[in-house]
Amino acid sequence: MSRNHTKRNTNPTNTTEAAAEHTTFQQALAESGETIEELQAPADEAPAKKERKVGTSNLATTISRFRHTYQPAIGLGGKATANNGDFVAKALLLVPLVELRAFVLVAFGKDYSERNPGHERMCAGNVVRAAAKKGDTRVLTQLAIWATPAASEDDSAE
Repeated sequence: MSRNHTKRNTNPTNTTEAAAEHTTFQQALAESGETIEELQAPADEAPAKKERKVGTSNLATTISRFRHTYQPAIGLGGKATANNGDFVAKALLLVPLVELRAFVLVAFGKDYSERNPGHERMCAGNVVRAAAKKGDTRVLTQLAIWATPAASEDDSAE
């Protein structure tokens, strides 16, 4: 059973009058002297920084700017997640929350255990990422250990 879809303002006089009142995109480009290529940002370049709208958080603005670069992943619990796909993100995906919590407490003296598990993991990951960005050798060493499969796990797989 098909529906009959009709367009609004199909009367030729209405559409002609409406078209005469509005400038087309091509006409606007011709008047400005710009080309479509000049208006398009290169694909490799990050989008321009968005202005924060009243009532939104900086986090929401930042996430919206970089969401196109996120890669889907599966966390330890089997839930779908997304991250930027760099070394730190891949290493943190392999770390149980208990181990990450202990490392952040010992290394930085920070405890996020009063938060829900997702928020706790995010906060702890932010601390680890910031230290890795600064070149903290103990964090980089720990990330390398987490990213490397344990020898005992390899032996048990055989």
